[in-house]
Amino acid sequence: MAPRGSEWINHLWRLRPSPVVDLYRSRCQGYVLAVQMRICTKFKPDGRTIPPDVPHYSRYPMSFLMKLDLAKAAMLLQHRDERV
Repeated sequence: MAPRGSEWINHLWRLRPSPVVDLYRSRCQGYVLAVQMRICTKFKPDGRTIPPDVPHYSRYPMSFLMKLDLAKAAMLLQHRDERV
């Protein structure tokens, strides 16, 4: 049975793995891209301050979620083209 309504979005997300992985900058070698934003800062330890150098969000910002959605769509389209 084909997914209906918003179920198709969940179906698409299960087709391919997510492009998101947790990454600790201290474990990277060589050139590392600059930080663009800090997310989920509501979980920061008590007493720590967040540097004002880049935007920070207590949750996931909509612009970040849209970038993930577009990356996922691009991967799905690329995967479909490879099978043809």
